[in-house]
Amino acid sequence: MKIIHTSDWHLGRTLHGADLSQAQALFIDSLVGQARREAVDAVLISGDVYDRALPSAGAVDLLEDALVRLTSFTKVIVTPGNHDSAKRLGFGSQFYRPELVVVSKLEQVGQGLSVGDGLVYPLPYLEPLVASRFFDTQPSHQAVMEAALARVHADLARRRQFAPQIPAVLMAHAFVSGGVTSESERDISIGGMQIVSADTFGSELSYVALGHLHRSQQISAQIPMYYSGSPVPYSFSEAAVAKSSLLVTCTESGTRVEKLPVPQLRPISVLRGTLEELLGGNFEKERESWVRAEVTDTCRPPHLHQRLLAYFPHLLSVEFFGSAHLAKLPSRSRIERQGAEVTIDFAKQVGRRELSESGKKLVHELWYQLEKGDEHAAS
Repeated sequence: MKIIHTSDWHLGRTLHGADLSQAQALFIDSLVGQARREAVDAVLISGDVYDRALPSAGAVDLLEDALVRLTSFTKVIVTPGNHDSAKRLGFGSQFYRPELVVVSKLEQVGQGLSVGDGLVYPLPYLEPLVASRFFDTQPSHQAVMEAALARVHADLARRRQFAPQIPAVLMAHAFVSGGVTSESERDISIGGMQIVSADTFGSELSYVALGHLHRSQQISAQIPMYYSGSPVPYSFSEAAVAKSSLLVTCTESGTRVEKLPVPQLRPISVLRGTLEELLGGNFEKERESWVRAEVTDTCRPPHLHQRLLAYFPHLLSVEFFGSAHLAKLPSRSRIERQGAEVTIDFAKQVGRRELSESGKKLVHELWYQLEKGDEHAAS
């Protein structure tokens, strides 16, 4: 079985307001070419196909283009991530031709798909509050993943009675212990703990195709387990991170994983120095990059943004780190706090005591409904 593992396309996302559709289209062109050259049995997309539950028309067009081109010569298996609407992504999937499979329902968990000489077990994103009701377990990422994997391993054990060496690949969208994060991932914890132990996946699978973290990386585990990472950088913390898809070959004797580089529309760069240093010619090669400028003058120079933009035409972010300004800035952790956390803290300040666990759970559920709409409304 030969597959390409990719994830976290986040179609429709921007980088500090910059339109990334051209960068995403360049990736799709590259992916189609690589899949054709390698004659893969399938392309796996492990979640976060879109950047939001209600994608833009342009994002839908990009996905349609990718799927039409890929399914003309290979199979494509898609699962929703925490940014996708499972219902909307999976709408009409029962009418799709066999070359396109979208697994978006919990009822499909544990159903192996034949790919080449092996099996693929796709898991839609297991939202704890919803999946815990379906599996009748605790509302945590760990508990619902354990329940889903019990179904997968039961089906695999049954099949291996007749084909003991058949390769088996799992698709999952989760934060697995040992993974390295970036600034561009948004918290996926809505009630319960967000991390899943790598040991949960056991030792019977040939490969685990993970989505959610945007850095391509291997997870230390009993079996080959990788994040493909996002094909396009979605934050300046990924400035030095090479983007790739993963070519995975599974045979009876083992699994081989190779990186397939993803071409980028333009690099991203984080530049630090005084305004004179930034404009003095030392960063000539970065002028065509998407740039974040970190300015270290003691006092803020006049017309700072305009002067930098005139030199760096793709400037996206300016941060002033002068000593006269630093004391006035709130901490990053304060700025990026989740709505549920702010609500729980506010209730504590007003009521002068902690909310009960059931109260905190209700707050998380309400915020989740606000973010996702009525798709996962609590019963």
